[in-house]
Amino acid sequence: MEIQIKNVQFRLEAIHAERLPNPQASNVLNIIFNVSIGSNFSIKGEVVELPFTISITSTPPILSISLRGSLVLQLSQSDIEKLSKLLSEGKVPMQIQTLITQYAIFESGLIARELGLPPIIPIQLQHDRNRNVEVKYYA
Repeated sequence: MEIQIKNVQFRLEAIHAERLPNPQASNVLNIIFNVSIGSNFSIKGEVVELPFTISITSTPPILSISLRGSLVLQLSQSDIEKLSKLLSEGKVPMQIQTLITQYAIFESGLIARELGLPPIIPIQLQHDRNRNVEVKYYA
């Protein structure tokens, strides 16, 4: 089901981030990413507000980020009815999940950077023939 969104806004109400001491060095960093979309949405006119919570941790434990906020959507009345029905049934459309996840990845990358952590999303692995080494690029 495709929803025609007129306007999108994110509101962050709480941010918690910390860089944890890591006594063990490791070349592998696993990121655990959890998005929870609340069922207690509100509708005011053409505006739907969906609360969400995002939790990001790592293994080994060097990073912990929690974001709590709301996705605010301006929709037509027919789309509000469709979305309201789906959300009441406990179903979140993929379009909404994608919006929140993309926002969360972007924000968590900025926060991790402020904590002095390297970028967590590898883009590409290339081989530099001049120096005979592999180069990894990050976003």
